[in-house]
Formats: sequence, C-alpha cells, structure tokens
Amino acid sequence: MKMRILCMMLAIVGAMSAVQADDYPYLAFQTADGTVKAVSITSLTLTFQNGALTATNADGSYSFALENLGKMFFTTEPTAVQPLPVEGGDVEVFSVTGISLGRFASLQAAEAQMPRGIYVVKTDSETIKLMKR
Repeated sequence: MKMRILCMMLAIVGAMSAVQADDYPYLAFQTADGTVKAVSITSLTLTFQNGALTATNADGSYSFALENLGKMFFTTEPTAVQPLPVEGGDVEVFSVTGISLGRFASLQAAEAQMPRGIYVVKTDSETIKLMKR
C-alpha cells in the first residue's frame, strides 16, 4: 500500500514538472564569462561529443565547450544577457544606486578603471547593466 501511494505521488510530481516546463519556450546556456545564449525548445536536441554540448533546433546549431559551460536554465526570454556593445565612443558609468562614476572614452577604458561590481553603463545608443568579475 505504501509503495502504491509513493508511486502515485511520484507520477503526480513528474506530471506537474512536465506541465511547468511547457511555460518556458527557451533553454538558456550561460558560459563561464557570463554570456547567455537562449535557444527555442521547439524540436530541440542536445548532443554531447568531444567535450562539447551541441544544441540543434530549426533555427540552427549552437556548440558550447563543456569546460566553459556554467549552467543551463529554462527562460521566457530569448536571450537573457546581451553581448557588450563593441562600438567606440563616450560612455558614462553609474553605480547601481545612480551615482555617476565618470565619463570614459570607451567601454574598455571604463572597465579598466572599475573594480568588481555591478554598474549601469550609458552609451550614445543604449543603456546596459554590466557586472565586472
């Protein structure tokens, strides 16, 4: 009797997990440097070969070296973290509390002066959050 109840509970928990996964249309892969690439779970296949994880779906194929893969997670966003802008030009850096930390000739110049932390960086075309590790 106890075994039957346990099996029924496991079946219910498994069914609930499957239903919840349907609410997340993307599987995101975060690398050690913090970059995140999200791929649609529609027709998604994952393969492991030669120390790499390859995610393939109708949109294409994406490979990640296992040694650089930090974590995988389901998400509702197509890509959780965007790559840093590579354009030149002035940037203004702010603390997370909104205090201006100065203007710099480029994002690279700003990063060289910043200690570890989370910042808001404003360029001519966009505003981004930046975490320096």
